[in-house]
Amino acid sequence: YLALRLAIGDLVAEEVRLPFVFDDPFLNCDEDRLGHIRAALDELARERQVLLLSHRADFGAWGSPVAVS
Repeated sequence: YLALRLAIGDLVAEEVRLPFVFDDPFLNCDEDRLGHIRAALDELARERQVLLLSHRADFGAWGSPVAVS
């Protein structure tokens, strides 16, 4: 499903590199699948911005946390 979301984003945006925003999308994934998803998002982050919004503290190690004060 992740590849489909990324492909649709590329089709919709055409030549513009839009950021991808994920809002708690990986709730039902096991650790093995999360490892594959993280590798895919790390690769994607080399060419565009990726925002992962989540209540899960373990995702904090996936990137740079942002906080608004």
